[in-house]
Amino acid sequence: MSCRMSLTTADLIVLSVLIRAGPMHGYEVWQRLSDSDVGDWASVSRAQVYYSLAKLQKTPFLKRLDAERDSKGPERTTVCATPAAEKAVAAALATPAWTRRDPPSPFTTWSALAQGAGAAVVDQQIARRRAVLEAEIDREEATLLFLEKAAVQDAEIGHALAKMAIARMRAELDELGALDQALRSRGDPAEP
Repeated sequence: MSCRMSLTTADLIVLSVLIRAGPMHGYEVWQRLSDSDVGDWASVSRAQVYYSLAKLQKTPFLKRLDAERDSKGPERTTVCATPAAEKAVAAALATPAWTRRDPPSPFTTWSALAQGAGAAVVDQQIARRRAVLEAEIDREEATLLFLEKAAVQDAEIGHALAKMAIARMRAELDELGALDQALRSRGDPAEP
């Protein structure tokens, strides 16, 4: 397989963990990602991590360190990243795609469609969104406190990301009133 293969986000995450942390098996990779709250910064599942590990073992990017034990499966097969992996990850991270638009959130899509929802539904959904944002802000603020007190690898990066997330959520909170007003100005749809 060519070193120029297209790497998925899950592939890049797996390779990055192995490049930074050294050899480990799949379960350890997933545990490290879980400990870093991977769901906050990437859309990747445990199954995707194991699929990437299995796929990447057939490339020049990973080297199996316990090849004599084939029966252990991807969750217990110890692998390490190769120099080719480091080059591939660096090249993938240099592409402009990482800096383009974010995909729309489900709430953004709902907002675009909500003019037909009626005032009661708009009130309910905006209240729900407000509650979600407030809870997420509280959770991110707790993360900031944890990162300030703990000696955690990449704490500075985590701190900056948490602050950015809080700023985005506070900005959205500030604009929910304007969205509510805009949706109400469209009037209630006819009752079915």
